[in-house]
Amino acid sequence: MSWENYERSMELAKKCRFYTTAGGKSTQEIEEAEKLLGIKFSKQYRDFNEKYGYLSFYGNEIFGIDTNNLGELEGNSLAYALNDRKEYNRHIIFSRFIITMMGIWLILIILLSMMRENLEL
Repeated sequence: MSWENYERSMELAKKCRFYTTAGGKSTQEIEEAEKLLGIKFSKQYRDFNEKYGYLSFYGNEIFGIDTNNLGELEGNSLAYALNDRKEYNRHIIFSRFIITMMGIWLILIILLSMMRENLEL
C-alpha cells in the first residue's frame, strides 16, 4: 500500500461506525518489538503503531503491538507472532506476522520478508 493510500485509509476509518483505537506506542516500544521479532516494520506499520496502536471499526480489527502484555494475544500482533514461534517451533515460517483478523477465522498474514524499511506494501 502506498503512503498516500495508507493515509487516506486511516482518514476514512475515522468516519466508520464503531471506530476505536488504543492510543499510540512510543518509539522505544516499537523498536523493542522489532528487536524481539528480529525485523524492521514498514514505514506504514511504524506510523500506525505510533498514532493508533490498534484499530477497530465495523467489527474489523487491525492489530498493533503491546510489549507490556505479551501473554495477551487479542489485538496484539507481537504476542501472536511470538506465541506462534513458541508453539509451532520448526513447523512455522518465522516471517509470518498477523496484523488483522476479519470475521471469525480469516487471518491476513503479512510476510515480513516483504516488510523492509523502504518497501511500501
